[in-house]
Amino acid sequence: MKKYRGNVAMAVVENRRQSTRQSKRPRTERAHGLTTGEKLLYLLSVMVCVALASVILSKYAELTALNISAQQMDRQIRELQETNQQLEIQQKQLSSGERAREYAKQKGMKRAKSYKTLPVPGQSSSARQQKPVNDEG
Repeated sequence: MKKYRGNVAMAVVENRRQSTRQSKRPRTERAHGLTTGEKLLYLLSVMVCVALASVILSKYAELTALNISAQQMDRQIRELQETNQQLEIQQKQLSSGERAREYAKQKGMKRAKSYKTLPVPGQSSSARQQKPVNDEG
């Protein structure tokens, strides 16, 4: 390689040759990776998936809570129905005529031989005096 001392024009030509040689060199490939746009797109898609999953899970949790509440209400309704049936049976037993008569006998009440009914305005006068029903034998 010659050196052209003092001749600037030759030095420029030499620099151009070097630059053309450098451009003919095969480019070394860079390591392939994701571009910034692709990374942002993937990040956005992951965020959307996470948001959808959280919405679905929260709805599922609400549904489960409602289902548990409905089961508790059904259990309470069954218990109240059983209690109502027991109370109806007890009411029928307590309101029977025989029980009232036995209770009256225990308390010392006696049947009247005859009694007089008071007239009620608007009713017929034929039923004013009645004899009691004799069920004591």
